Parts: sequence; structure tokens; C-alpha cells
Amino acid sequence: MSRLIDRQPFLSLCLVSRQTLNPARQALYRDPFCSIYPYEFNWRRANSLLTSLEANDKTLGQLVQGIYPVTQYLKALINDDKERNETVRCTMRWFEQLLKACPHLRQVELSFKTVNDFENLLEALSLGLSWPKDGVLAGPSSLRTLVFSRLFYDDEEDGEIDADGHEHPELSISDRFNTADIFNALGRTSITSLDEVEYHNVGFVHSGYPANEPQFPFPVKSLRIHSHSYTLATSIPLLPRNHSALEHFGFSGEPPLDSSEIQALPNLLGTTLRSLFLRLSRADQFYLSEYTLRSDAPPLPLETFRLFPHLTSLSLVGTHGPSPRFLELLATASPLITHLSFLCSRWVSDTDPQSFRPEVIFPEVQILSSLSKFKHLKDIYLGTLPTTKHNKYKGLKSSLEAEGIKGEGEYECCIRRNG
Repeated sequence: MSRLIDRQPFLSLCLVSRQTLNPARQALYRDPFCSIYPYEFNWRRANSLLTSLEANDKTLGQLVQGIYPVTQYLKALINDDKERNETVRCTMRWFEQLLKACPHLRQVELSFKTVNDFENLLEALSLGLSWPKDGVLAGPSSLRTLVFSRLFYDDEEDGEIDADGHEHPELSISDRFNTADIFNALGRTSITSLDEVEYHNVGFVHSGYPANEPQFPFPVKSLRIHSHSYTLATSIPLLPRNHSALEHFGFSGEPPLDSSEIQALPNLLGTTLRSLFLRLSRADQFYLSEYTLRSDAPPLPLETFRLFPHLTSLSLVGTHGPSPRFLELLATASPLITHLSFLCSRWVSDTDPQSFRPEVIFPEVQILSSLSKFKHLKDIYLGTLPTTKHNKYKGLKSSLEAEGIKGEGEYECCIRRNG
């Protein structure tokens, strides 16, 4: 894990002098998991960490700004108990105590099994709920980043299957709950807005709200959804009701049923986006003769992208539809774009969408002309190009560099034969 740091230099600085003690402590405890591999984490280390953070009226706990990612460490604790009796409850209680020991968190990842677990985590974060607790209302929240991750799996029949193939029914969600339960509780906290929200394969979108209405209760600047099972349409309840602050949106999930899911984005997200990332299909292998056949993702509705005038970055992964016409539309409608990526995307001819001829699908001269109309473009990833020949588009990269644009893509053996 690249995020891990070596603790020893900071521990040495703690011993140098009083002047270096506080800065070294701040670096060490900004993220308490920054120097521990998940596979090394066990109950002994967990309890030692908690004791350190709670000691001396939370002297060290007050230095902690982020607890992310935490899900893999919670799983390590669950797996550390071979009996597994009460393991989930013990792990959740430890997690609540950890949050209480860190009163100035700005970034946190939350995993939970029931709505009651979720409400307990909110209380542990000192967010409180709208009714006074012990006669005291929660103060303003320091929290700026909230990540929802899936630790417990929701399966009506089976529990979680671990790496050894063993089933653990106690890890399945016994109470079916939904976005209404989660967001109603969140809406009663002292949070008023957030900078970042992320969802990682959450399992609580079931029912309780109309599927076509955003329900996240606060304005958000950056929103990312990663899912193995949801489409854009089924993820709508995770979006903010008020999208006026939204500047960055990313979605990685199942392919939409049709283009209407993409066409709905301006109404759902607003038109103030600065960056947009959509991964709508899985990378696959195919023959050159299959290049123009529709992939899992539907064709790009070009007019939809006329409605994002503030975009500086656009990434469309696994799509079917980059074309010279699309580039010219973007150059006019989103003139501030500096970064374009069509990773794993197939190009489409504007004049003959069914053509199998590479020079019709990907007319180099016309594409270079379209790209030259961007005033601020610095780099572009062209995606899957229609060729099985080595270096067919090698000259295109040089031409782009001459225009001041860094061009990348699958230039060599772009389509790998699967037979």
C-alpha cells in the first residue's frame, strides 16, 4: 500500500527535542492506520492503539484527522477471532470507541450492519442527532469527507464468504434497511454540508424512496459512487437533493440499460460540474470485425454533454461513442477542458456508424483538426483504436505533441484477438 509511511523517523524526532515532538506527533497520528498493514492488524494492536488515543484526555486522539480506509482493518479484527462469538458486536463497539477518541476528524469511512449501528457511529463522532442528548445539542461538525463502505454483506440466504471459502452467516445484514433509514438519521446531525462523499459497494439501496429522486440530505462538492451491482438509475437516491455545490462527480458501475440514464445527468447533477468521470462498461476483448458492434454501454447522447460549460476534466471509460463530432461539440460547449480520457472506449464514425473501415471510424486528420479547437487541452487518452497493427497510429501521437497536447492510447495491438 503506497499510503503507508515509515514510523521510525517520526518516532526518532519525538525524542530529539520539545520543538520536534509536536510536529512529529502530528505526522504520526494524523492517520493512525498510516503505518499498519491490514494483515498485521489484530486485537492486540487495536486495543493498544485505542489506549494511546484515549490517554491523557485524548491528547493524541485530538491529532487524528482521518480514519480511512478502515473497513479492511475492521475485517482483520473480525477474522482475528477464530471463535467468532460476538466478534461483530465487539468490532463495532471498538470502532465506536475509536471514533469517540478522535474528536477532530475531518475524514472518516463508515461501515455498519444495522441502522442502530449507524446511529451509534454518528453519536460517536459527536455529531449528535437533532434532539438534545443529556440536555446538550451537538456543536458544529469538523467532518468534511464521509465514505460509506460495505463491510457487511446483505444476502437473504447466505452470509459473507471469506477468502478460504467459509461462510459466516453472522456477517449478513439481518435487518433490511434502505436509504431512507440512513439519510433520515444523517439529516438529523449537526452536519450542514460536506466536501466529499464516496460510496463503495454499499448495500443499503433497496426501497423507501422513489428511485428517480436524489435523497442525500446535504450539499456536496465531490461525489463518487463505486458499485459492482448498481446502474446510474439505481444509484439516484445516493445523489444530493441540492446539487448547487456539486463540482466533481464520478460513477463506476453496471452499464445503463439505455442512453436515457446518461441524458438525465444534467438534471440530477446540475450544470456546474468541473470534472465528470463515468465508467459504464467493463473492458473486454473482441475481433476487429466486432469493433463497431454495440458494447455493454449504450451510445453516448452527444447533446447531453452540451450542458456542462464549466468542465475542465472529462473521463468516459468503456463507452461507445467518441467521434470527431463529439470532440467539436465539447470544444464549443466545454471550452475550459484540459483533460480528456476515453479509456477502453470505442470510436464511432459520424458518417457511417456501421462501417468496419478504420479510416472511417477513426479519421486521423479530422480528429487532429477537432482537437486543435480546444484552447486549453493538455492531454487526451484516446482509448481503444480500430487496429490490430503495431504502430498504426504512432504518428498521431507526434502530431498531437506538436499541437501542445499529450496524447496517449492503445496505439499498439489495440484490439487483442480472443480466439
